[in-house]
Amino acid sequence: MTVDPPGPYNTMTARPVTPDAEVADPPMAPPSKVTRCLPAFSTFGPGNCGAHEHIPEVAERRARRAATEATQSCVRCKQEFGSREMHPLACEHSLCRDCLTHTVVEAGKTVRGKGAVPLRAALATMRDQRQQGQAASSRDKGVNRARVLLARADEGRIRAYRAAGATCCGRPMPLERWQDCMQPHAARLWYGLSWMLQTTEPVELITCGWPDCGMPIPVPCRYYSKDGRGSSSIHVYLCLICGANSQRSSLPDTLIPSR
Repeated sequence: MTVDPPGPYNTMTARPVTPDAEVADPPMAPPSKVTRCLPAFSTFGPGNCGAHEHIPEVAERRARRAATEATQSCVRCKQEFGSREMHPLACEHSLCRDCLTHTVVEAGKTVRGKGAVPLRAALATMRDQRQQGQAASSRDKGVNRARVLLARADEGRIRAYRAAGATCCGRPMPLERWQDCMQPHAARLWYGLSWMLQTTEPVELITCGWPDCGMPIPVPCRYYSKDGRGSSSIHVYLCLICGANSQRSSLPDTLIPSR
């Protein structure tokens, strides 16, 4: 898999590490072991729209609709578009190219705004119930309880997507399927958001330490690096949105700005 040339970090305005710094140092670039795990965001964009036939269910749905209608209506803006410009969701609705990006951007605002509290609460409940369900399924006579807990966990996942504004007909929007059709900045944003919404493992939900960002840091963007003196390792957290790095603070699950 190819990746961006050293950026998105280098495409952003470098941030000063201290408020008194007049000239900002460029953020420390991540090692290749990190960039190899990331999608090729620089190759994403509207030019990829229409090349969706590699997804069998999409090709089948388009073939059915082509026989009955020349255009489709976007579920968000209600405008008509050709079928190759549309992005089918889990239900029978579709999003146009602009609404695809708009949905991702609005979800990002929710994470940083008033919707952050119910979103985190839904995610925490989902993970707890899933872990309890998996534990119950491994015990004798715990199958029925496991089914109940796992079903509740699925409901919690839907609540999390709903809090982020990423549901249609009560079902989560699988927008990662259309990630290569998004503008690079929207694709980076959804990469972090989808990781947060879909991860069922007991990992920390931590966000960028820069106060004007606050976006979630996916696990692939967390790595250890030598400190400035090269004497010890520090845990570095790369933000794909602002391009800056963060490190641990003295508070639990909290990051602070770093180079």
